[in-house]
Amino acid sequence: MKLFLLLNAVALLSIACVGEDKYESEPQNDETKEEFTLFQLLGKDLEDDKVVEFKKSLGDFEFEEVGKYPHIMFYASGVEMVYEAKTNKVASIFLMGYGNKWYKIYEGSLPEGLKWDMNRTEVEKKIGKGEKRNTYGGSVVYMYKDKSFEVMYNTEEEDMDAKIKSILIQHYNE
Repeated sequence: MKLFLLLNAVALLSIACVGEDKYESEPQNDETKEEFTLFQLLGKDLEDDKVVEFKKSLGDFEFEEVGKYPHIMFYASGVEMVYEAKTNKVASIFLMGYGNKWYKIYEGSLPEGLKWDMNRTEVEKKIGKGEKRNTYGGSVVYMYKDKSFEVMYNTEEEDMDAKIKSILIQHYNE
């Protein structure tokens, strides 16, 4: 009986050790996992697994043929994806905030920890001053070329209290 108990104890101990070894070889935290960002979709084919998964997560869409850069509009999710017709590769992604007539507000994470309720003063304090790119339709756009995105504000003026209207994610050619 003592031999039987001793063998069972050794067997249980060896199972526990094997289990510990297996656990030790697995990642102990999420630091080794690459965090998914929308920037990873730029330049990818529309049939790429990550692009397909992202599009499915956004739900229903409408399609608009706009020359060589067609648009896929996800009104209920606040996203517009633009791709190059010739290559079917994602060229840019618009994330919609407040003040966009047809779109609901995008609820996912924004680049650089930005939040939709931030005004231009808060954005510039967080990520610096962008290069003024355009003014049109009641909005002003600032480009952050080094960060691969633009921020559009709900004003044509130099109003530092203007809120973010949308964010455009894209790579800029030098």
